[in-house]
Amino acid sequence: MKNVSHEFRGYDIESFDRVIEVKSFKTTGVIELTSNEWIVASRMGDYYWLYIVENALDSPKIMTIQNPVKVFGNVVKKIPVVEYRYIIEDWKITLRNIFESDLHGRSVRLEV
Repeated sequence: MKNVSHEFRGYDIESFDRVIEVKSFKTTGVIELTSNEWIVASRMGDYYWLYIVENALDSPKIMTIQNPVKVFGNVVKKIPVVEYRYIIEDWKITLRNIFESDLHGRSVRLEV
């Protein structure tokens, strides 16, 4: 098994016969999947598993669901979410200018 949760693949774990998205709750809660997770689950079908962990801190109860799109497709609610991304196109020029002039005593180091 391999943890890929920080690689934005739409799931958290790669296993030899499945990919796994894990959702955990302190007690219980509503399952929320990102658009990417839902799309990947749609494409991967039976190869995609959702593991739900309730009471994760005290006495964990794990439910495993193969192909969550097939299981929940008729009851899922698609909620629009506004997401902002902050783009810094000229970051190298900005850092160089700060480094060269040391504006307001900022501490910036340029390393090659």
